Amino acid sequence: MPTEVLTEYERQRLAHVARNREYMARLGVTTMAAKIGLGVDTTATNATMTRPKKIKIKKEPSEPTRRSSRVVGIKAEFTGDEIDDLDEDDADDDARGATKRKRSSVYSDDDHVAASREWLPPARGAVL
Repeated sequence: MPTEVLTEYERQRLAHVARNREYMARLGVTTMAAKIGLGVDTTATNATMTRPKKIKIKKEPSEPTRRSSRVVGIKAEFTGDEIDDLDEDDADDDARGATKRKRSSVYSDDDHVAASREWLPPARGAVL
């Protein structure tokens, strides 16, 4: 490439590439690459290098693939009777006078109020 056509950036880039190649040659990277058969081509760039394409092999599933019964066209087995039965059970419980569970606590509400009255005045005094 003629240097008149290159921009300042391209000249700096080419100088940088040349410096890197010289540095790799001093380290012996190019000779080691040639020994192991990589065949370093100094004219090739990353843009021109391509990887071989991987061959995709379709695997047959060992188990059948799950499918939606709606897609297959099978009608749902659920009719809603189970929910109606639950509603009837709740109505039976209410009719029998079943009580709701009470909240179990070691302390009653009165105990909590008394404990609050003990620590609240000193806390107010410390803040104010």
